[in-house]
Amino acid sequence: MLGEVFPSSYQVYAFRPLGKARVRNVSTKPINAKVSFYVDRVMNTPTESKPYTINPNEVLEIPFFAVFNDVINSVRKFSIFDGTVFVHAEPADDDDDRYQTRVFIRGRNDWDGDVMLLRYFNTPSGPEVLRFSRTYLEKYKESVDTVDSALMKFMQAKIIFNELSNYVRYVHDPKLSRDYVQYPAETINLRGGDCDDLTVCYSSLLASVGISTAFIDVVPPNNPANSHIYLIFDTGIEAANTALISDNSKRLVLRKNDRGVETVWIPIETTVISKGFIEAWETGSAEYFQDVNINDGLVKGWVKVVDLPLGF
Repeated sequence: MLGEVFPSSYQVYAFRPLGKARVRNVSTKPINAKVSFYVDRVMNTPTESKPYTINPNEVLEIPFFAVFNDVINSVRKFSIFDGTVFVHAEPADDDDDRYQTRVFIRGRNDWDGDVMLLRYFNTPSGPEVLRFSRTYLEKYKESVDTVDSALMKFMQAKIIFNELSNYVRYVHDPKLSRDYVQYPAETINLRGGDCDDLTVCYSSLLASVGISTAFIDVVPPNNPANSHIYLIFDTGIEAANTALISDNSKRLVLRKNDRGVETVWIPIETTVISKGFIEAWETGSAEYFQDVNINDGLVKGWVKVVDLPLGF
């Protein structure tokens, strides 16, 4: 086994090896071997590898994968499951072989600190997320309808953030980046969360109304324990029209959207959510300018930008 299983990102194990089986050909002829892997309850059927040719007396490590079912999302805390690795070889004189192994599955809210996997906590199509964004955009429908169409996404993002700021509170997390992450519905229902929780929640709310977002993951090279996450969102305003948003270039990020068009993106720091949209924008843009423009975090690799597909 190559590591633990995190239910939040269970889809990745369908194409990322969960483990490897060391297979030896003890016959005098080449064989074609396949490995299957199965865990009861959290998988419907064994997941089979492609065939590998193994020469006589050769040892080959064959990776195996796992297609988990939705039951894995019901695992609330660290648990140990029994897994079975099957080996089938052709042609072979002996029966197929099998091996029992322990599979360590973390709780559904556990996160290993990898920002690429944090995106799996995004649930823009969740009922609570859709209800929240639709309710408050409908509340301000008359105001939104009078706004220039170019500013529509900016206005929607501002309304959603300010309503969220009236609804939830930031709770400091001493563990910072590697910890327990709430799903957006949990943050809404609990009416609070830490940096990761609020960033995931706001990103999901924006995605639910068609606004693209990206996580900004900061791991300071001299103080990795002080890692941090915030986000940027796409206003949809093309780069030539930045004045519609602000004359201060330090408050804006110009980058290409999913259509390859350079647009204006806005950094948002959710830990100051109680102070409203403008303060969160000012704080986020100051952080981004310091991390990326002054300290070259992107170039040096200690700042990562992870775009979130709207379909997540």
